[in-house]
Order: sequence, then C-alpha cells, then structure tokens
Amino acid sequence: MKKHLSVFALLFVLTHVFYIQTRHAGFVTDFTGLAARLEGSDWTGIFSSFGFPAPHPVLFSFFYFFYKIFGHDGLGWYLVHSTMHAGNAMLLFMLTLRLLRFFRLDNAEWPALAGALFFLLSPNQTEVVVWRVCFNYLLSSTLALTTVLGLLRWAERHSSRDLYLALFAFALGLFTFELTLVVPFICTAIAAVLAAERRQPTLLTGALLRLILPQLALVALYFILTKWSIGVWVGYYGADTHLRFPLVDILGNYFRYGLKTLFFVRFLEHPAKEAVFSAFSRPIVLYPALAFVAAALAFWVARFRKLSPQWKLAGLMLILFGLALLPVINLYFNYLLHIENDRYGYFASMFAAGMLAALLAMLPRKAFYATAIVYLIISGVVLHRAVSYWRTGTWLHQSLLADFRWFDRPEVYVLNLPDNFQGAPLFRDFNEGKHALTDALRYVQRKPYEGKLYEVVQYNLVKADDGIRANWADSTKTLLVQFEQYGNWWWRKGIGASDYETDNYVFARNDLQYTLTFKQPAPNAAIIYQKAGKWFEITQ
Repeated sequence: MKKHLSVFALLFVLTHVFYIQTRHAGFVTDFTGLAARLEGSDWTGIFSSFGFPAPHPVLFSFFYFFYKIFGHDGLGWYLVHSTMHAGNAMLLFMLTLRLLRFFRLDNAEWPALAGALFFLLSPNQTEVVVWRVCFNYLLSSTLALTTVLGLLRWAERHSSRDLYLALFAFALGLFTFELTLVVPFICTAIAAVLAAERRQPTLLTGALLRLILPQLALVALYFILTKWSIGVWVGYYGADTHLRFPLVDILGNYFRYGLKTLFFVRFLEHPAKEAVFSAFSRPIVLYPALAFVAAALAFWVARFRKLSPQWKLAGLMLILFGLALLPVINLYFNYLLHIENDRYGYFASMFAAGMLAALLAMLPRKAFYATAIVYLIISGVVLHRAVSYWRTGTWLHQSLLADFRWFDRPEVYVLNLPDNFQGAPLFRDFNEGKHALTDALRYVQRKPYEGKLYEVVQYNLVKADDGIRANWADSTKTLLVQFEQYGNWWWRKGIGASDYETDNYVFARNDLQYTLTFKQPAPNAAIIYQKAGKWFEITQ
C-alpha cells in the first residue's frame, strides 16, 4: 500500500508540474453549450442528460454539481481534471502490475511504472486534461479500468464481491460515455488470456457467465433507453456517423493512432506527418503492414505459453489497444493541427503505453532504464510545448472577451474570429447560427451582448499576434480582407470556409483573402477584427 501511495504521489506531482499553467484554461467552445444546458434546467435535468442526444445521467450529475460548486473558477475544474488524470495513470500502473505478476515477471513494478509515466506525460492527453467538457473521457476511463481491475482481483481470489463491484463500475461507465461499450470485449480478451496462462478454462467461462453476459445485458438496456429517451438507437453523433464503416480508412486509422500515440508524429512538421499518415491510405503500405500485424498476432497466439511475460503483456496490450479504439476508429482522424481530436485516443493510449513499456522491459535492465528515461524526456518536452499552446490560447480567449466593448451597437460584424491557436480550441462553432463569441460573452465573460453579432469567418492562429488587413474597395459597401502573414487559412463551421451569402452580406473567398460586400448594414453597426488579443474597429 505504501508503494502504491508513493507512486500516486509521483504521478500527482508530475501532473501539476506540467499542467499547473492551465489552471484557468479550458472554458472554450463547447463549454458554452454545456453551460447553456445546465443553466436552462434544475437538477432534475440530470435524468434527461439536460437534452443531450445520449443517455449520460452519470456524467451530467457530475457536470451539474461541478458547475454549481465551481462555476467558472478555473482552479476547481483544474484540480478535478488533473487529479483524475493522475488517478487514471495510477489505475494503469495497477493493471499492468497485476498482469505482469500474473505472468510471473520479477521486478514488475518498474515496467508498470514506466507504462503509467508514458501515458501520464504523453503530449496527446492535453485536450482531455485541459478542456473542461472532456470530463467524460476521464471518468469513463476511470470506470472502465476499475471494471477490468475488478475482473483481475476476481481471477486471483474468486470473490463474488469483486465481480459485483466491477459490474457496478461498468454500469456507471455505460451511462457516462459510449467508450465504455467496448469494456465487455476487453474483459473477454483479458479473461481468455488469463485462462490460457493458468490453463484454467473455468476462468473464462466464469467471467463470461458472471460478468461479461450481464455487461452485454446492460448494453442492450442502454440502447433500449436511448431509443426510448431520444427516439433513435444510436445517439451522440447519430447512426450516419457511428455506423459508417469505410474499411480502408478504419484499417489505416489503426496505424495512424498507433504512430501518433507512441512516436509524437502529430508534432512533426507538416510535410513529415503528412507523409507518414497519408502513407496508410496507400495499399502498397497498408496491406503489408496489416499482414505483418496479423502474422505477429497469430504467432503470439500459437506460441503464447512459451513466450516471456513481457511478450505476453505486449501482445495483450496491443489487442486491448485495438478494442479500445473501436468506438472512434471510423471517425475523422485529424492531424492537420496539434491537439484537435486527441481526446478520441485517450482511453486506448493507456494500452499503447503499457505495450511500449512491456517491449522496453525486454531490454537489459540498464538499457531499459536509459531508453525509458530518454523517451520520457522527449515526451515531456513535447508535452510542455502542447501545454504552452493552451496557455497562449487561454490568454487570447480571455483578452478578447475582456476587450469586447460594443454592447451599445445594434450589429457587430467580426471579420476574423479565432477558431483555434495551434489546435487549442478558442471560438469554434459548428452551427449555422454562429454563436461562439456571443455565447462566450454570455456564459464565460458574464457580459451578454444583446444585439446581432455576425461571425463572418474564423481562422487558425499560428502565432499570438496573427492578424489581418482590411480596406474598403471601390465603394463603402465592400471590404477587402487579407492575412498579414502566412500559415493561416479561413474557417467556417469547423472546416475550411467557402463562399456564402446571407441577408446582410456576401462573403467571397479568394485563397488567403476575401471580400465582404454589405447589403444594408444597420446604422452605427460595428465592423471589428482581432489582432494580438485585442479588437480593432474599421470606420465606415
């Protein structure tokens, strides 16, 4: 117990060393939508998930009480997220340690600790740790690992209490977030491996009958409740997204997630990462890679009893990594920006970290220590870089909200609203209504603007002082807007902007510039643009 407390203390301290500078960050984009839901109902909204298109009452009970207790106090949210992240790393340490001991490896603590640190200090985790709407990934991962640990404890001492606790944790996770849907398959894989290791088929049959079948019954209940509560069988993004299975993209995404998770490819210069990630769209690369992995797994299964404990754990962790990615593997894999959509791989990255630790543990002891330390140093450097994006993005977000001063104007036209800074989200809005800045003023700054605010177009910031030039063209009805620097592009509704027209204006993009032609702006309307965290107004 003392060793476990020491490990958690180490993980907790390291988390704060890297993330303390984000204690006021994360109240961006979707957080305003969450605030609107929570402020639009009392606590009874928990039972309907406050109108969210999926049954997540466990998650929204936490959100509701966090919002009531912390409000917009960044420190409270930060302590919850950072502690949960350290706790998940601790659970990974306990899981890896139990498996290695089950496989009879001496000195298993060091590989288990290495895996926990690889996960904790991965630069791919910042979106979940910092963005306050990503608590669902933290909590569902905690409950999933608690379920698996309950299975392992039952395999060791055959106590029914362990299975009951595991089933309870799974039920909570299921009504927290859809990632938990894969836990029965993860439990099946682990139970099968444990049964093969001990040559006790009853381990597998007992787990199937007493844990996994009840889990599947709960999954059926989950889908029935989804249909009953929101009228569809598949919630969240909907059936059109979740039940789409482009085989080549899915198979390629497995390799993309693996490379991104373990080798920091996301943070390479764009031509390099473009070459790596796009390679797995080509059959000449994808199919040989698939054949190699399939052959390796077949060999692992055939020779399982004769393998070293490290190889046993590495193969199992690879299988668990693949299973954990199932709910997200057919979703869009983004690599253009840093940080964006890293949350999708949070749960699966635990098993990738465990696999890497198991592989390195096959090295001689001194080589293992040296390699693990070098890897952690590289990871820490890249993590510090990713966290700095959030720190700068938070400054931009807060500065722009504080500097907005046109509350007395009937209309405000925003020429270049920041969508993100180096991938860290700022004012992204996927809706046609374009409410990102309006909602941030209302729910974050607490100074609502009651006029009509038009987000003409958004853009990505590469540097904090990125900005535009705007000049009137041949009349006072048309503005010519262009970037002052390279590396930016225009965004609208979360993707690249294209030409469009409204009742008030016509937007026409021409590569790195655009024209904005007004039809009939209100008298005294404000036309503003952003640069270096400040707003500037263009006189008409």
